[in-house]
Amino acid sequence: LCYAVPASNSTLFRNIRMLKSARVLRLLKMALSFEDLRLFVNCLIDSGRAFFWSAILIALMTYVVGVYLTQIVLIERMEADWPADVDKVMTDTYGSVVKSWLSLFEGLTGGVDWDQIAKPLFSHISVAVGIFFLVFQAYALLALMNVVTAFFIEHALRRAEAARTTTQLYKARRLFKQLDSDESGFISFEEISSNLESATVQAYFEELNVDPSEAKFLFQMLDISGDGSIDFEEFLNGCLRLQGAAKAMDLLLATYEMRTSFQDQSQHMSELMSKMDDILTALTH
Repeated sequence: LCYAVPASNSTLFRNIRMLKSARVLRLLKMALSFEDLRLFVNCLIDSGRAFFWSAILIALMTYVVGVYLTQIVLIERMEADWPADVDKVMTDTYGSVVKSWLSLFEGLTGGVDWDQIAKPLFSHISVAVGIFFLVFQAYALLALMNVVTAFFIEHALRRAEAARTTTQLYKARRLFKQLDSDESGFISFEEISSNLESATVQAYFEELNVDPSEAKFLFQMLDISGDGSIDFEEFLNGCLRLQGAAKAMDLLLATYEMRTSFQDQSQHMSELMSKMDDILTALTH
């Protein structure tokens, strides 16, 4: 017997499902609010393209070798009179291109032991074919898999660095808006000092590895134009440079500034020595 569900009950069930879906979305949004988890998810999503091309490369290599081994086994089956158990082992392992490819892939990824797929080649085909198989497996494990792993790591590091930079930009923009109390687009040292007790400012200073007592020095360093106020571009560039590692351009800029300062001091010393000589000459005469 079939019982009809009242319309009110179906509507109730639909509303319950919608509430459950909204709760799941709320939990997902809350989970993504954690920086490390969000970074991990972004790296996993972005590694899809790297995974695709790595899988294509591994599949092509195992396919080519699988075709070669399948041809050798089929020729040997037609010429040799194998017992039923041996024929079954060879057929299950190298009976077709798909089976050969699957055996190689399982041996490469640890699905089966090397001994299970190498021993039939040594025992019933030839030692040369067995050695060829071992060389391929060793090359695939020691070279190919290490290159794939290094590619994944480098790709993940680049993605992590990009995501970290985006997070730093967001934090710097939010902090600048908080410090710019008059919404003039510029922040002064008075605005910074009045917000030093804020938890957000102290947390950001901690990320910059700067003590709040050094706020004056930080302000002078960020104020590149020297007009007593910092715009958003100066604030952003300075904060990103402080949070990142020293680059070659930073070192070159520091070297240039030191050289310029040394030249200015040398010129001032030369002018001072020249004036001292003029004074001594005038006194002697």
